[in-house]
Amino acid sequence: MNTQLSLSSIQSLIDGNVSDPGSLLGRHSVDYRGTQATAIRMYEPEAQSIWVVDSASGLRRPMRRLHPEGVFEAIFDETPESNYKVEMIDKQ
Repeated sequence: MNTQLSLSSIQSLIDGNVSDPGSLLGRHSVDYRGTQATAIRMYEPEAQSIWVVDSASGLRRPMRRLHPEGVFEAIFDETPESNYKVEMIDKQ
């Protein structure tokens, strides 16, 4: 798994032991493969699949499942516009 989140921080999030979930979830600037990038993370236990859609460009990026309990992440080399939406398919 190529993420800056540790397995212990992901597990703490799932267990409800993170006092500031925003420090892990949402939009974050990250160093990805030696360049500045943007990570968007979500915790959606009922999701099977999630995509991030940049409202301005229409760029659609699948989110990678980081943990079976529903922690997802998408990394953008380019910074998406401040307005983005997510599309989600629930577990059946």
